Amino acid sequence: MKLSHRMVKMFCETLALESKLNFQSLIEESVGGISISIDTSTGKGKPNGTVVCATSTLLIPLQADKVFEFLTDHTERFKWDVLSYENPVQEIAHMSNGHPGNFISIIKPSIPGIDNQIVILQESFKSVVGSYVVFTPTDDASLQVAIKGEDTRGMHILSSGFVVCSSEKEDENSKVGSLLTLAYQILASTSNEGMMLSTQAVSNVNNLLTTTLVKVRDALMMM
Repeated sequence: MKLSHRMVKMFCETLALESKLNFQSLIEESVGGISISIDTSTGKGKPNGTVVCATSTLLIPLQADKVFEFLTDHTERFKWDVLSYENPVQEIAHMSNGHPGNFISIIKPSIPGIDNQIVILQESFKSVVGSYVVFTPTDDASLQVAIKGEDTRGMHILSSGFVVCSSEKEDENSKVGSLLTLAYQILASTSNEGMMLSTQAVSNVNNLLTTTLVKVRDALMMM
């Protein structure tokens, strides 16, 4: 739970980064405008180097509760999570925070023929104001350190996730709609020299963000 709390805190700090660059070339018809933030990370709990974060928001014509329920349903995760490679995942732990919609889970992708050591730590939170689903990939060994209650402050993590809130979109007879924001982080370089971004790094995080948002939207529209 301490590691998960740090993960969410780091996610919120990422959304508040001041060094934001709006790349006009990253306005995709499928998702709209994409904001790029960069951070040279040293001793912040992230991997040392240049971290790139891409953020975008979609208007979804569904109630926020439905969007949140979809994102927290591990049986639906293969439809959008690139780490699953379109294979089902297993929820190997589920810890409630006192409310059915607020919980911490440990998810393990199941990829046939691959001895995959990746596990995903995820925290989900729901309130009347909005909700979030924040996650980070890690490995079995690192997670065991956290499970045993040992000090995890030196563990490097990159948290990504969704924020969902209701919108005021008029839909004929009723107000139905939600704003879905996704923020994705990747390690662009292990160098801390300046705030320069390579074209490839921007392209990678752009593709990851766009692909994930489109998959989520398409899966929701088929519900």
